[in-house]
Amino acid sequence: MLRIWSVLKGVILWSYERGSWQYDIMVVVILLFVFATPNAWFKPALKTCDPAADYVDSNALVQSEQPKGTIEELIASYLRKKRGDEFRIDRIEPKLDADKRVQGYCVWVEPANQSK
Repeated sequence: MLRIWSVLKGVILWSYERGSWQYDIMVVVILLFVFATPNAWFKPALKTCDPAADYVDSNALVQSEQPKGTIEELIASYLRKKRGDEFRIDRIEPKLDADKRVQGYCVWVEPANQSK
């Protein structure tokens, strides 16, 4: 048990001399971590929408509609076809990927007859 504690203490405190086989093993482990770790581990996760919001994918939006005046009009037209009821858009929040490109929109809607 004392031997295991001694090895762990040497690794944690980095107390092995440069050029020793223990030092070389620690460097190889670090290099493996740096070069073998997937990039996705270091990218921020794309936030999902609140369950109360509708998610509109930007690719589906572009493929289904002709460009109009504003993004609000485009999203409203898309949602009218998807939902089939009357509504009023309360808020639109773009969802960006790691490269700051819009991946979609979270859209909060209220029934058209409901007032604030």
